[in-house]
Amino acid sequence: PDPRQRNRPMEPALVINLPRHAARRKSVASRLSEARVAFEWAPATDGSALTAGDLDDHVTALGRALMTRGMIGCFLSHRACWQECVRRQASQQLIFEDDVVLVESFGSALSAALADLAALDPAWDVLLVGALGCVHPDCRYGVNLLHGLMGGGLRWPRPKWANTFDR
Repeated sequence: PDPRQRNRPMEPALVINLPRHAARRKSVASRLSEARVAFEWAPATDGSALTAGDLDDHVTALGRALMTRGMIGCFLSHRACWQECVRRQASQQLIFEDDVVLVESFGSALSAALADLAALDPAWDVLLVGALGCVHPDCRYGVNLLHGLMGGGLRWPRPKWANTFDR
């Protein structure tokens, strides 16, 4: 989309969820509502239901060798959300998985990040928020190096607002 359209209101967040995960759906709906984040459901791709033909059509040979079916389903779910953003001509779009936990300062941190990006490069395209973090059930954080290296997301120094997304 045209960078000049960035002042349009943000679309409701897309939340990726497998329909059979009703408890996760209920939990994330409660968390996002409490944080006053508008959202819509984006049905997840079930990696375990993908056929050999689906894998051949949508995943590279290297991806099939290195990724589990769950990882592939997750990627295809995100790709479907990106395609929906294009279809809607969304100028800004949040995409969450159904296990997202937002820090209390998420809204202000996101606003600061968007302002910095607009000043640095008005034609910016994608901001990955928490894309390199993997969350332990006890809220211990780590960095998913494989995804970071494959996706090119490991960059330092981090902008000052990046730490505000972490706990």
